[in-house]
Amino acid sequence: MQLSEKWVYIVDSGGQPAYQELLPVFIRAASLNIITLDISKGIDEEFEFMYRINGREFPCDGGVKYTNRKIFNSVVSSASVQKPINIPFVKHQSKHSMSFVLGTHYDVMFERADKNDPMEEVKEMNSNLMSAVPHLRKHIITNVHKNSIIYPVNTMEEDSDKRKKISEEILEKMSKCTEVTIEIELPMRCFVFELYLEEKAQSKGFVTKTEAIKDCKRYLYMNEHDVEIALTFLHNSTIILYYPEIQPQLVFIGPQKIIDVLSHLLALTYVSYPIPATKLVPNLLQDEQTRLKEKGCFKKALLEKFCGVFSNDFTPDYFINLLQHLHIITELKSQSQDSSYFLPAALPAYNNEYDNDLPKSIKPLYYVWLEMAEDEWESKNFVLVPQGIFPLIYVYLLEQTKYKVQLPQQHCKYRDAVSLWIWIKGKRCTLYIINRYEHIEVYFNGPKNCYCPQVRELITTIINKSSDAINAKRNHAIAFPCPNGKEHCYCIVDEENKVADCLLWHSNENDVSENDETYWCWFGLESDSSSAGIKEDVLLNTTHLHDVRMLLKEGKFSNSECTNFGLGLGLYNDTLKTIEMDYPRDTNGCVRECLVKWLENADDVNDKGGAKWSTLIKALEECDQNSTADYIRNKTLKRKADEELCTTSKSSKVD
Repeated sequence: MQLSEKWVYIVDSGGQPAYQELLPVFIRAASLNIITLDISKGIDEEFEFMYRINGREFPCDGGVKYTNRKIFNSVVSSASVQKPINIPFVKHQSKHSMSFVLGTHYDVMFERADKNDPMEEVKEMNSNLMSAVPHLRKHIITNVHKNSIIYPVNTMEEDSDKRKKISEEILEKMSKCTEVTIEIELPMRCFVFELYLEEKAQSKGFVTKTEAIKDCKRYLYMNEHDVEIALTFLHNSTIILYYPEIQPQLVFIGPQKIIDVLSHLLALTYVSYPIPATKLVPNLLQDEQTRLKEKGCFKKALLEKFCGVFSNDFTPDYFINLLQHLHIITELKSQSQDSSYFLPAALPAYNNEYDNDLPKSIKPLYYVWLEMAEDEWESKNFVLVPQGIFPLIYVYLLEQTKYKVQLPQQHCKYRDAVSLWIWIKGKRCTLYIINRYEHIEVYFNGPKNCYCPQVRELITTIINKSSDAINAKRNHAIAFPCPNGKEHCYCIVDEENKVADCLLWHSNENDVSENDETYWCWFGLESDSSSAGIKEDVLLNTTHLHDVRMLLKEGKFSNSECTNFGLGLGLYNDTLKTIEMDYPRDTNGCVRECLVKWLENADDVNDKGGAKWSTLIKALEECDQNSTADYIRNKTLKRKADEELCTTSKSSKVD
């Protein structure tokens, strides 16, 4: 028996900019991203996002301005770096996600007597949008309405029947976007299981896994293992959410239940006290709102005051555990037993407050995102920073344990800029990270030698983890700012050859000089194993990543041996295949990620003896990299042996 059905899953991202940075954590890559633009406004006309409650309006971002162009570019850029959905049963799917542009307030344009033909205005906006991102054309649904990418709709229609017809027309238009269809040959029981979940969770938005197992054994002849497989599949391919690590194990038919709580939290940072804040959260204390608004902090007691958003097994405790698991919040260390949690998304947007105070002795390090070219010989184009990645970077930095980090007491907190104290080898330094949306900037105030490379490796590793969490490709590159100060121009770093070419200038005179230490201190000139205290064959960790990489480079390691090298280190073949997929045509990136996994003791690394110099040397010998193995042995283990021999000889002479 075969059944053919079409399903469409729609998630409303809402109008809160802070929330749009959180949504990518909850959902897999969307095959179709709907970009809603108010076409009654000019393409570069500035406006604020407003939060409306009880007939009043409150700005969401305290003066930060947005435009149709910025919104369009941000969504299309983020969609262009999404990984394709990787699920079983797929018969056909598109190579990448695409965007559908919905133009609202079309009727408002007709009401303006002083305006030109509205359709001509739409066509002009269409041309302006596409001219800025010609390299992303393949990610946009074109010709949706009279050769335009914009599908205009009337928004102010009051007649319910006409509004219904407009909705049907929009759905009909979207359903014909066959470019983004995913065709799945799904087992019938899995399909029926999804229908069961929809019906069972209709009243409260979720079911417990225990309930699902009990009913499925009785009606669908599915055992516990079958249910687990089905839930994992639905989590990866639909808007159903299932997090088995969080107790009790709940299955959400969509993210709306979680969204409601987050929306309540974020809304408290917009509205005034006491009214309407206490309308949103009864018995709210002003101090609770102030701490959330100014410091991004809240306690469980605040969540317990929310009305109508928690029910049954979906409790404040579950919600907190879930956000911690997703790295949306982190618990703040405190002497008090009453835990406090930090939510970066609750903070205001950065207002360039400390731009003039940023350190200047070391040039900033940039992370830029590139559209992956289909062919190796094609040039890559810049895209904007993916939505959702910066809040994760914020939390991952605070949660990592290899370096002690702390928010300074006088720290000015923003959701897209952070300053941290970081201790390296016992010395306190200051780290600044700013999301400029076109790129991410990293500033460091501390000693150059051997400190900057460790910071770079730390940030790169965290960006990789954050990319994985939002299902984004790892197609970022490290760059320096243009020496000529030209906007939208970067000097992309070729770490292997120690060059940084300025992409928008044709003369080599505009490239970064290889002798300028204010730039190249980020990469170090040689390994620093002697000062890092790693001469003995002790367990290494990710703080030693730079030293290991430099020794491999100095020893002339062949990156083409990455797979065999990784197997020798104790990594699984599946892990290495994933790394190769994450770094297509980038053997240097593959080797780096292999070393990160090794230093994190992934897979069977411990069975091979752990992350030590001796196991590294053995893995090199197993893949016929003997000269590299000898070089590292002489730099580490042999040097230690020579020092011990020298000490023994001196003792004998004294005797």
